[in-house]
Amino acid sequence: MLERRSGLPMWRQLAGILRRQLESGELQPGEAGAFPTEQALVAQYGVSRHTVREALRDLRSSGLIERHRGLGTFVVRAPLEQPLRTIYSIAPSVQRYGGDAEHSDVLKQELEVHEPAARALRIDPHEELAALERLRIVDDEPVMLVQSWYSARIGRALFREDLRTRSVYELLAASLDLKVTGGRERIRASMPTEYERGMLHMPTGEAVLRVERIGLHGEVPVEYRLSVVRGDRFVFIADWPGASEADADWQRSAAPSSARAPREGLAPRVQRNDDEGRTPTSDAQ
Repeated sequence: MLERRSGLPMWRQLAGILRRQLESGELQPGEAGAFPTEQALVAQYGVSRHTVREALRDLRSSGLIERHRGLGTFVVRAPLEQPLRTIYSIAPSVQRYGGDAEHSDVLKQELEVHEPAARALRIDPHEELAALERLRIVDDEPVMLVQSWYSARIGRALFREDLRTRSVYELLAASLDLKVTGGRERIRASMPTEYERGMLHMPTGEAVLRVERIGLHGEVPVEYRLSVVRGDRFVFIADWPGASEADADWQRSAAPSSARAPREGLAPRVQRNDDEGRTPTSDAQ
């Protein structure tokens, strides 16, 4: 509850209460009308509308909520954190963040000539490759569009398998005794094409991360992959030597703001004497 005699400004106390409700899961993303309206918060906590707006502005600046004009305020989904320290799959990230419905829609699996992929795989550029395109979906939300190429021999084996629910690397190991042991990635940010934006259900103006990967079996390239990742749903994490799970607490609290910038408004301007109980503006309660 709010402590009116506390030295902490009322808007900051309210922001803290709402933040804890978000972190505990009491307020869930994706539920229409799940986040209380300004009017409801005013009535519930007995504060002014200005105080409520300052608290909501603080949550927006942290990337925890977003406001859509004419629709209301909504909880932002926590981004999926993907470690970069080794060969990875998104399935463990989904499980770590409470999701359990990860699968792929197979959009294309065919043989084609693709010169850039052939060069990456050290194959004759005129030779047909096995091309695979998948839409990775988490809890009914598309998060990643993946195109990958393999030699025709590897591809034919993959095409006989269940590519909807099983990992490609798992299938390579099981069906061909071929384990991807290493590789290299390049990650860059860009704007999606119209096709990519439509497939990923992204609003205009949101950026994506483009991940180019070469997967190796020993020193032999076996996969060339281009992934388009929703920038508002993924955070890539690189651990330095000596880092531990306990050191990652700041990542969890900062992840939403690093994944999505606030759409409107600025964080409340805090004056030097704010710790003495004064609010960012003179009439905040």
